[in-house]
Amino acid sequence: MWASTKSFLGSLTKEKLIGYFLILWGASFFFEAIVGFIEASYSYVGARAIASNYLGVLIDLIYLAIAAVLALLGLKFLGINISTAAPPTAAPPTAAPPTAAPPTAAPPTVRTAKFCRYCGKELPSDAVNFCPNCGGKIQ
Repeated sequence: MWASTKSFLGSLTKEKLIGYFLILWGASFFFEAIVGFIEASYSYVGARAIASNYLGVLIDLIYLAIAAVLALLGLKFLGINISTAAPPTAAPPTAAPPTAAPPTAAPPTVRTAKFCRYCGKELPSDAVNFCPNCGGKIQ
């Protein structure tokens, strides 16, 4: 028995201690909210008692939210991943072999026009060295 206790205590890290503390703290808020709901179920007389009852229920709902946040933070510190997504399932076997993807069309080419820096006219694509309009040198 002592060996397992020593092993447990030796495996505690700061993160695990913080995780356990947060979970226990969240549990205290959770149980406080449950006690509050039970107390709110008793019938009280008078407008002031009813208003106090509604306020108590609101506080208990806040306690439940705090409990959930603290518990999730504690689980995160412990390294436990809680996800709402369903675990991946194996795909059913297919009888037909996979078909080749349909050929995709090539993306449209974008034509970028060049302009002469001297006269501003658009240059034809075959103009290599000089502007056909003003004779300026093309870089």
